[in-house]
Amino acid sequence: MNRYEIPLSTVWTRILPFVFLPVYGSGYIAGGLGLHTMRPFAMTFWRFALAGIVVLVIVLVRRARWPRGWRQWWPILVVGLLIQVVQFGGNYTAMGLGMPAGLTSLIAGSSSLMIAIGAVPILHERLTGWRLAGVIIGFVGVAVALADHLGIPSGPVGVFAAFSAALGYAGGSLLQRRRLRDVDSWVSVGIQFLVAAPITFVLAQFTGGVGIPLTAESLAPLAWLVLANSVLGMWLLGQMLRHHPAATLSAWSNLIPPFTVVLAVPFLGQPLSLTLVVGVVVTLAGTALVVLPAPRRRSRDAAPPAHGSREELVAASAASRPEA
Repeated sequence: MNRYEIPLSTVWTRILPFVFLPVYGSGYIAGGLGLHTMRPFAMTFWRFALAGIVVLVIVLVRRARWPRGWRQWWPILVVGLLIQVVQFGGNYTAMGLGMPAGLTSLIAGSSSLMIAIGAVPILHERLTGWRLAGVIIGFVGVAVALADHLGIPSGPVGVFAAFSAALGYAGGSLLQRRRLRDVDSWVSVGIQFLVAAPITFVLAQFTGGVGIPLTAESLAPLAWLVLANSVLGMWLLGQMLRHHPAATLSAWSNLIPPFTVVLAVPFLGQPLSLTLVVGVVVTLAGTALVVLPAPRRRSRDAAPPAHGSREELVAASAASRPEA
């Protein structure tokens, strides 16, 4: 090899984050476009059903090992309910009620703050002063971003749906970290999709059914959510976990809310507001304090956390989260 040539693997490692962010973070934009012609639970059902079939085929081709025994099956089912049904159902309901995609993405991102709090009793982690400050700053930023939205008639209901989605993701992530560390991620997500599909089918019956218009305005966003955001996004996430440290994944994942805010202007016609921009900046600052490694002193007596570092938790839990 010429000494001036850069190995292909090195090139891929360098450009990978720039591919990961638009694909993995595009779900709010595609979801917002789909909601112009589809009801929230109808779109959610078709996303889960179709993505579940695709992922199941991938699992069969890879000959991945399936869960063994009820001890591995029940956490997958509960995680599927929390991360897939509650998270995506809540996000799409909030957006369907008029919540801007950027604000929905910001509230979803606050799940990192919820995970930091929940990790104390569940994973026996210590919430340091550094991270506690980050949690407080992060929620202040969310409150600032919400200032304008609460004034519209459907605002409180949309806010409740969005925060329920964030709580669902946080709870599912903590359970996944505690119980599913040895389960193949493709198998886990495929089962979650196929479990979530019939549940959202039932929920859709109360909001008009699962029928969708067979038009480009409906099928194009749905195809993107299934193939790009869910399947390709999950593969790119695995590549990020393989080629980059967890802190790098955390940092790039935190760029999803501002990425969504900017793209929502041309694609969804949602204007920027000062409160949203300020809220995003403040929340990002707080979240960075929570998910990025804090300055620490060396100690020979320091014991490792019982369930791995918070950076590992962010990386592991992200494996089940194709963005909105």
